[in-house]
Amino acid sequence: MGPGSRGQQLKGRGGFSLLEAILGAFLVSIAFGGFAAAWILQEQAMKKYRNHNFVHFLAQQEMETALAQGFSGVTWYAASNPRTLEVIREIDHQSSTQTFDVAVTILNETDLSKDIKVTVDNDQDNLPPFSVESTLFFTS
Repeated sequence: MGPGSRGQQLKGRGGFSLLEAILGAFLVSIAFGGFAAAWILQEQAMKKYRNHNFVHFLAQQEMETALAQGFSGVTWYAASNPRTLEVIREIDHQSSTQTFDVAVTILNETDLSKDIKVTVDNDQDNLPPFSVESTLFFTS
């Protein structure tokens, strides 16, 4: 083999140059960073959705309790509000105590019907208060 034979041996082989390898690593790191950012946003959205669902559940539960009092008892139940509920929840495998302000109000009262509104507010999250409304009719 002569002095130029080594270069001639490598000339026909394929492979990536250093610039192509660096460019490829850079593109992979950009894609990985994008996926990481999307994952963080997805986690935040899921937490907000989970808290919204829990507040909705509490409002529905309070409405069921109010309706179970009957036509005459719901007025007394609404008068005993607002109140604060303290709930211990497990979020991301950690116990967490949260407080919720619950208000039951009678919006429109006639001899035959009462419009009931339940509002649940969680001051710890940046969510607006959640309300559920229902009408209770007099039955004999």
